[in-house]
Amino acid sequence: MGIFKRNKSRSSGNKSRDWESLNPDDHLQLMEMGRPDVVGESRNQHVLRRVLRAEGRDITVLLVPDNANEYDDNAVAVCALIGSAAEQVGFLPMEDASWWGPALRSRERAGQPLIALSARLMGGEPGKPSIGVFIDWSQFNI
Repeated sequence: MGIFKRNKSRSSGNKSRDWESLNPDDHLQLMEMGRPDVVGESRNQHVLRRVLRAEGRDITVLLVPDNANEYDDNAVAVCALIGSAAEQVGFLPMEDASWWGPALRSRERAGQPLIALSARLMGGEPGKPSIGVFIDWSQFNI
């Protein structure tokens, strides 16, 4: 869950989501606005640096069911688009994947496309070398 308290409300009507004006250093504000952590980012810093160089801070991520995950049957990979390719940058936390995994697999069985969402990369600079991914959930009403 990270060091911040997670806001479980993800509907777009609860809080103002001024995505464009956020300061890249304001991680707490992002968490308060309902953006959960993407876990496993520390293992994918090389990919995140490549994404940051190629795409900048504002990126598109795909939520992809990870059907081969041996640790979690509901695992959902978070993949960043780099041009027309997608590379995995982490996973949704288990508590989020418990809902998203079955929902995405249901969409997959129905032949529906993957879900693409806007996200912002934070960090990757002196003083904050690690890069984190924060998803803009406001664009997807659950």
